[in-house]
Amino acid sequence: MNGKLELQKIENKLKARFHRLSIIFIIITILSFIWIVAVALGIIIYEFRPTWALLSLDNWIYAGAILIGFFILLEFLLYLHLHKR
Repeated sequence: MNGKLELQKIENKLKARFHRLSIIFIIITILSFIWIVAVALGIIIYEFRPTWALLSLDNWIYAGAILIGFFILLEFLLYLHLHKR
């Protein structure tokens, strides 16, 4: 019986950690999307140079897509780790 309680405590800690990581992933994804929109607005509306934000708009979009794909993969792996039985 004591082993089940310890296992349940560990599962609760993992669930809390998964929830915190999910929130962090969502916040970083939203911030990267806002940054890409800001870069696009700077180029289109304010007519800044295409590389005013260190990278071109295309490269920022690629970086955002890779970042979001990485976060989706991590979410999937965390989900599988937490819900395997």
